[in-house]
Amino acid sequence: METYKDITEIYEKRRRFSIFKYIKLGLLFLVSLSVVFWEKTGLKKLNERFKVWFKSVKIKLNKLVLHLFNDKIFLIVIRTLSFLLWISTTTMLLLDTITVSLPIYIESLTTDTVLVKTLIWAVFDLIAVTTVFLVIWAIFRKESRHSLPTVAIVQIFLILAGLLLGLPDSEESVYVGFALLFSVLTMVFSQLSFVKIENQIRSYKRFKKSSRVFFRNWMGVTGLVILFVLVTLAALGPGITQYESNFRDVGNTFSPPSSDHFLGTDQFGYDVWTILLDSLGISLLVGVVAGSLTVIIGTTIGVTSAYVGGWFDTIMMRFADIVLVLPPLPLMFLLASLPFLLGSLHWSMIAIIYVVVFWPVSARLIRGQALSLKQRTFIHSAKASGAGNRYIIFSHLLPNVFPLMLTMIITSMRQAILYEAFLAYLGLGDPLNWSLGLMLQAAENQYALAAGFWWLIIPPAIAIALTTLSFAFIGMAFDEIVNPRLRKR
Repeated sequence: METYKDITEIYEKRRRFSIFKYIKLGLLFLVSLSVVFWEKTGLKKLNERFKVWFKSVKIKLNKLVLHLFNDKIFLIVIRTLSFLLWISTTTMLLLDTITVSLPIYIESLTTDTVLVKTLIWAVFDLIAVTTVFLVIWAIFRKESRHSLPTVAIVQIFLILAGLLLGLPDSEESVYVGFALLFSVLTMVFSQLSFVKIENQIRSYKRFKKSSRVFFRNWMGVTGLVILFVLVTLAALGPGITQYESNFRDVGNTFSPPSSDHFLGTDQFGYDVWTILLDSLGISLLVGVVAGSLTVIIGTTIGVTSAYVGGWFDTIMMRFADIVLVLPPLPLMFLLASLPFLLGSLHWSMIAIIYVVVFWPVSARLIRGQALSLKQRTFIHSAKASGAGNRYIIFSHLLPNVFPLMLTMIITSMRQAILYEAFLAYLGLGDPLNWSLGLMLQAAENQYALAAGFWWLIIPPAIAIALTTLSFAFIGMAFDEIVNPRLRKR
């Protein structure tokens, strides 16, 4: 026999069902009304007219751009601005070296600890200054002017390397910041003024086609979104947490997640959420610096060895074989434990150790690709037509190995983050800067797993998993761009 409660529940279910039915009918009516309104009021034709108008405006803008970039006066103005930016960048780097970095290093010689990273900062500044000689050389060689954007990119890379490895303070890096801004503008103006507009349009079409392939891949889009969220959290870390990284809530230790502490606290009262945001930044920096440096150095050695050949190729590849034969983890332990690094191990040193251990992998792969390209007909035709070695390397070999290089950079970044976390977990990380591996080591030292303090273990573990997963997904999408046979038909 049905009770009053059962009858009430049945009535409520029927009432909810009828409400949902009316909602569905209402939505169907609205959709039908929208379609009729779209067809009858002429909005569809208006939309088609707008598309035609937009296409005509686009064609006119393309004609205007082609006319401007074929105008001599316009090109002279842009090239003059480009040269002025080169001079400004060089001036900023020299001012930074003479007035900031070298005086700090010289002053540190009188103390117990020598600031090696300040010297690295100054050295990279001076190397970036020397790229101006390449600019002067290219100016007097008309056929080499198309390489000026590449020189600007090299200069940007050197400035960033000095900025990341030297880690200057905000007050000390004012000149470096201006130099970086000027060098980016130099790259843009050099690309506009010294590269033919036809080649730029062709490159843009290739980029547009590749971007379509990338964004059709759900794994690539997912990885890009995850990486964007992680980078945003790392960049805005101090602004989205109410605590400083060195703040300790002494009276609230081993506290589980609450409204005061989003991810709880550890043994010493540190806020886990704040530490996680700091750790994300260091781990991503190690991945980007170590991964890109490894592949860039490996590509340089691989392409040069393949093209030059002879005794140079033999020496470099035998040296690469020696490094490859050694097991990577014990070799990294040895390099991280050397006496001259004890007491001053920094995350930049961990990145350099990764580069030393893993550059032969990318050098070997790039060399194989370059050797295959070297035997192609277009390389022999370029040599027969009198093209120089530099032209063949920069115009034929490097553009053809660049897709493979880009995929390897993504893979190497993911691997560098994992190795840094592993070294930090074993106590060979940077003790002065939090990283995801150092968080796991601290949790292990506090017996978090045995005591059930899950909030000390799960957040860094999930962060490592998401970071590596994002790079893996992006790498898979780039594989689809590089290898058209992987694309879905």
